[in-house]
Amino acid sequence: MAQGIERLPPEQKAAGSNPAGGTTFFKYVPRTHQHTHCINTEKKVMNSYRIIINPCSDHSETARLLPAIEELFSGAECEFLTTQAPGHARQLAAETPPGQTVVAVGGDGTVHEVLAGLMTHPSPTRPVLGIIPTGSGNDAALAFGLPNSFGLAGAAVLRGEARAFDVGCVNGHWFASSFSVGLDALVVSKTVEYKARHNWSGARLYYSALLYVITHQLKSIDLEIAVDSNDPVTAGVLLSCVTNGRTYGGGIPINPDAVPDDGRLTLAWIDNLSVPASLARLPLITRGAHTKLKVYHMRQIERAVLQSAHGGELIAQADGELFSGTRFEVGVHPGAIRVIIP
Repeated sequence: MAQGIERLPPEQKAAGSNPAGGTTFFKYVPRTHQHTHCINTEKKVMNSYRIIINPCSDHSETARLLPAIEELFSGAECEFLTTQAPGHARQLAAETPPGQTVVAVGGDGTVHEVLAGLMTHPSPTRPVLGIIPTGSGNDAALAFGLPNSFGLAGAAVLRGEARAFDVGCVNGHWFASSFSVGLDALVVSKTVEYKARHNWSGARLYYSALLYVITHQLKSIDLEIAVDSNDPVTAGVLLSCVTNGRTYGGGIPINPDAVPDDGRLTLAWIDNLSVPASLARLPLITRGAHTKLKVYHMRQIERAVLQSAHGGELIAQADGELFSGTRFEVGVHPGAIRVIIP
């Protein structure tokens, strides 16, 4: 067992509640005792890895992967760190020493926090990011073209190469995958509730939340949308989103033409629709076949401002992190993060 993570004895497991949800089966060891050097004498791997694991990801299923994670990195110099509360992954990433590669093991929320921590480092010395997706959505991994498989993603981290990708930012919130207001943010809020209440994940979780929101909470929002230096337009929208990659919501290709390393983000909005019209178009959106619809509008942007036309507070999300505001300033930071890809 690597230092930095200790298994709790059975009688203590019930007390190991994690503030982020689920049950903690490992406890965090102070940093002076965390370093684990696993050098294979036959082949020395030069990279040094800081592996940040969210054991509560995917309803604590990630905790069960610990032995496989240790085996995967058995030939590398590494330290294993588990998160203990919301925000902890950000802290651990921000504290990464120069020269280490940071590996996020978890879902989009874990990657979101790790990315935020890495962005506190100066660009010339910013650590490289590796991702092993073990969450229920994994849109960040999809955005960067990573395999949605523990084994393949782990192999990519060890044997892949680093490539620069863009990073989005909205009102100080960094995002790897997406930012949105309107319908999508309401769906994210509902998925949090359903995940806790029903222990659901994946497509079942997202589509159940989506159907509930469409049938019970559907409403138009009036947005002023200003793209780059253009004058703003006002639109009544069902949703508006800005994405770095093609997908959000666990693989829904909302912006199929988005490219995560072209120095731009993709802004889209869908005009207000009735409940029957929304349900009728939902299958098209899930297949990425909605881009020809008149209600779908798309722009490639470097920056944009989305503002409530009437000054009302709007719920928003960035990589699944919920927040609110009346004005959202969105921008791209080209090539700001290097990610290991196959």
